[in-house]
Amino acid sequence: MGQRYQKEIEEILERVNDKRAPSSSPRAPQQVQRPSEPAPRRMPSRPQRPARSLPTITPGRLMLAGVLLILGALAFNSVGLGQYAGVMTWVGIGLLIFAYIRYFTTPRRETELRWRGQSIEDPKPKGPLMRFWRWLNRK
Repeated sequence: MGQRYQKEIEEILERVNDKRAPSSSPRAPQQVQRPSEPAPRRMPSRPQRPARSLPTITPGRLMLAGVLLILGALAFNSVGLGQYAGVMTWVGIGLLIFAYIRYFTTPRRETELRWRGQSIEDPKPKGPLMRFWRWLNRK
């Protein structure tokens, strides 16, 4: 990360030196070039994600699956397949609890620090456990 800052400082110093070079006397007034029209401000763009092959698992989808399992257990119980209804009910309740916990533990937004269009954060190490956790937390 230090090399990025050094490169940026060197570029700024080169531009400053290039602007000062044409004037022969040190006391000569320097002309500042101003654009006739201010440049439009660009909104910071979100980093593009690669195409996903697997659907994302969000807390809302987990809650929906839990509710559907509980309703399915009620339907199985009314039809006479009560031996499966108990398992389906407990799995549905477990999914609801897991979704509730996951909803409050996931970060809301990931903000990337940028300076002049370049990221200034160090990339995080990607291990198998980290990739699995990010896959679970995608939105």
